[in-house]
Amino acid sequence: MAATQQQPNIWAQMEYVPPRGPCSQKTSMVSSCACYRFMIHPLKAATSFDCDGCGHHASFHRMESKEEEEVTRRWKSGGNFERKCAG
Repeated sequence: MAATQQQPNIWAQMEYVPPRGPCSQKTSMVSSCACYRFMIHPLKAATSFDCDGCGHHASFHRMESKEEEEVTRRWKSGGNFERKCAG
């Protein structure tokens, strides 16, 4: 059986935490990238800081996503996920 050597992960080597928020890259004078969350492909993660969703560098993505944190907080606390409709 051949021994496989695991590639070093650049995120771990640089002690970086992948961003979780939306992309801030401007696509024109009035609009920005529509990518909502930094996506990191497990096979590309070891060698790239690029987002799999939009292709922009991780530095263009915000570190936090308040919407995602709220969902995670509710999920951990067993909160109610019913959608509230106005009207």
